Amino acid sequence: RKKMVEIMGFDSKKYVKGLIMLTLIVFFIVIFTSVIFANFQAGSPNHSIEKIYGPLFNISGWINISFDEEPIDSLFSAFFDGSPGNSVSLWELLDKNPAYVRSCTPSDCGEDYSATNGASSKIFTLNSGESKILGLKLTGNLIRINSASFKLQSDASIACVNQIEIDLFDDGDIDFINNKIAAGSGCSNLKTYGCYNALENKEEYIMTSVPYCQKMNLSESPGFYLGAWVKNVTGSLNLKMFLYDNYGVPVANCALPEITASEGEVSCSVDYPVSESREYYVCISSIEGTGEYRIRGNSNPSEGCGFYGYPPPSNTPAAYEIFAEGRKFDSVGTIEILNAPPNRDTLGVLIQDYILDKYGGLDCSTECVVPIRFISGINQQITINNLALNYEKTTGIVTDNNFYNLTEIPAKVNSNYQRLFIDKAGFSVPSDLDSYDFSLELNNQEIFSEDIEVKDVPIIKSLIPKATAAAFPTEFTVEVVFPANANVTSYDWDFGDNSTITTPMNKAIHIYSAIGTYNLQITVTDARGLSSSRIFEINVSSPKNLIRATLNKMNTDLQNLKTDIQNQALFHQTSLNSVLRIENISSELEIFEEQFSAATNDSEYMILVGDLLEIRIPENVFKTKQASSFLFFPERSFIDMDIVQSIGGGDYETRRIENYRNAVLAWQQENVDLTMDFNEFSEEYDSDINSLVNIFEIRINEKTDIVHDYYLIIPKLQNIGFDRSVEEKDGFVY
Repeated sequence: RKKMVEIMGFDSKKYVKGLIMLTLIVFFIVIFTSVIFANFQAGSPNHSIEKIYGPLFNISGWINISFDEEPIDSLFSAFFDGSPGNSVSLWELLDKNPAYVRSCTPSDCGEDYSATNGASSKIFTLNSGESKILGLKLTGNLIRINSASFKLQSDASIACVNQIEIDLFDDGDIDFINNKIAAGSGCSNLKTYGCYNALENKEEYIMTSVPYCQKMNLSESPGFYLGAWVKNVTGSLNLKMFLYDNYGVPVANCALPEITASEGEVSCSVDYPVSESREYYVCISSIEGTGEYRIRGNSNPSEGCGFYGYPPPSNTPAAYEIFAEGRKFDSVGTIEILNAPPNRDTLGVLIQDYILDKYGGLDCSTECVVPIRFISGINQQITINNLALNYEKTTGIVTDNNFYNLTEIPAKVNSNYQRLFIDKAGFSVPSDLDSYDFSLELNNQEIFSEDIEVKDVPIIKSLIPKATAAAFPTEFTVEVVFPANANVTSYDWDFGDNSTITTPMNKAIHIYSAIGTYNLQITVTDARGLSSSRIFEINVSSPKNLIRATLNKMNTDLQNLKTDIQNQALFHQTSLNSVLRIENISSELEIFEEQFSAATNDSEYMILVGDLLEIRIPENVFKTKQASSFLFFPERSFIDMDIVQSIGGGDYETRRIENYRNAVLAWQQENVDLTMDFNEFSEEYDSDINSLVNIFEIRINEKTDIVHDYYLIIPKLQNIGFDRSVEEKDGFVY
């Protein structure tokens, strides 16, 4: 038998002190001369960086640089005393500098393509996991794309994996698959029961018109067999399986066949294709008839994903013997890619939108290329032909039937002289306390070199907020990491508007009188007299504009969080939703939206600003640490015999406490294997990453048939939560 419990532990006010970047005082200086390199120019002065860092902290500062047709995959590389450090591509660094104004060729800064060897038919072979990119070519000044269609033939046979995927525009979104369903049995390796465990104790539940549902990940399949274990006690009932998406919207259903045996698994088929594995709800209920039928599930599930009722559920305490089994993809044969596929825009419209986004218009006088990637799930030979690409240009209507081989070309970047901040490039300094010669190169061309020092200094980590409203008294809070036994003694604030203040605490209140962008410089000094500085850019706008922009960003971040959380296991979802207060924040934002719509003047907007700046929504949540299936034994000194006696009963002799502790360890070793999985999730907020929640999954596997009760006893830590009910006693839970 196997038992499992998951534990959630977090402290929402305590964050791991990570590796954080420092920023230098930045002065605006008119540029008179420049140093010219291959496709970029470094201005004079060409850089400004912080000179003192803590161990392993990131280089911070800026370079004054312009680009002229610089490939977007060009590489910035850091060196310390000539030894290579980290590298980052130009595009990655630009992505971390949204305020850096640049343009690209093509205009979307994505891959460009060179089209050659046009032919009306292309034949190629792909092995499992391989892909090939081909494309369409359009020329001239376009007016509109009327239509597009083509055919694909493949010799791929029946399989449990999707044999072929077609990605129009090579954007990572799969647009067409083989959705033909093979007759016969499904794929046993794709059969899932969700969280149901056949080895755990079971109990039966009476069927009604209210469904029993289970949340589970469905495989990428063209259709499914949906079913459950059913017992016919008396009479005759008509049963039906239902499939709901993750939002509780019904997408498919099928009627189960008549129950001919007294009990067992029954299933029916739905022709519902899933192009990417994701979570769905699979449900069963009685539609009509008289009698009593039952399903079964785990009586005390180690993990719950089922519920009695309609999706989506408020909680999932159950685990039923309900299943979904992916059906096989039929042999591919011929797939016709039509101009008007069901439930979406025509290919002509999609291609026109792509060209508009990619090239900034319909001027294809130097050619526009539309990529198509073919992705193979098994070994096969593919033929594509019968292309009919019909489009209108200023000289008339043409039809092209050629596919082209494509060569990918990195986009080119153009810009004027600007400060490009390297704080987020990840150029971490060495761990040893010492002086170093730091140099930065782009494509093996040195941009600058500078002497830096690695010292044990206080480090400025983050500041909130970085956006506020004009005329609003804003409280700024800075987070600082300082060495042991060296507390910060003063905080010097230069708000960038000719206003300065010194505080003994990490908070300061300031009013910006005018709309604009300000450089707020903070200098912290510790008890040893060592100091460090960092500059933060503060955006000051009108109260109305601040609220609108902030609400838009918060709603986007909240949706991203929900997506991140939905991809986790069920208990992980519950834990993350709890610590992040997802439901509360959703309600708060809805209220703010209503109040914002009702406000009519700056006074009313000002009231909202203060409350809105108090809300902090992470931009992302993700797993940062993981360990699986490691054996767990308590340390002998941590075994509290008093709580063991209090919970389990009996008595022990204090003078022989070590013998009793040894007996506890020996009993565990002889009777159970206790293994543990560990996952740490962190949040990202304004490029600052902090530990958010630790989740432990404990599995107890009995080595022998244990007939008496035994307990897992855990100290009741602050903010600890469980996936099931537990008892509490004298500072412990069990």
